[in-house]
Amino acid sequence: MQPLPPEIQQLLRNGQTLEAIKRLRELTGLGLKEAKDAVDGGRLPTAAAPRPAAQGPVGDAVHQALQQGQLIEAIRRLREQQPGLGLKEAKERIEAHLAQHPALKALAEQAYLERRNATLATLGRWAFTAALLALAAWAAWRLLRPPLD
Repeated sequence: MQPLPPEIQQLLRNGQTLEAIKRLRELTGLGLKEAKDAVDGGRLPTAAAPRPAAQGPVGDAVHQALQQGQLIEAIRRLREQQPGLGLKEAKERIEAHLAQHPALKALAEQAYLERRNATLATLGRWAFTAALLALAAWAAWRLLRPPLD
């Protein structure tokens, strides 16, 4: 365990706990929970490292998720690979990676659109089926009810 940086200690002495947590996250790349625990405990975890670079290679699992148009899954996998990486930082890193690789970005967008269109088509079929069933139920009710005299 390492002591908190002097800047963070000063913020804590001034009663600025939230600002200390935010600043610690900026300095170390820790997630929100890890930064809060570190501030509450007054010590940095041993694994706290400098903030990961925004430009860097992503793993094969992340690349595969991007090829399939699964941005959220890619972010989740990146955070699994780098446990100290926050959600915002992971999203920014994925977006930076896509900006550097236009072909991958186009492939990811195409895969996403195909998945979305398939989902909408399935939803449309279900809606059509439900409408037909409702129409059939109404017709049966109209034909089978006793006549009003």
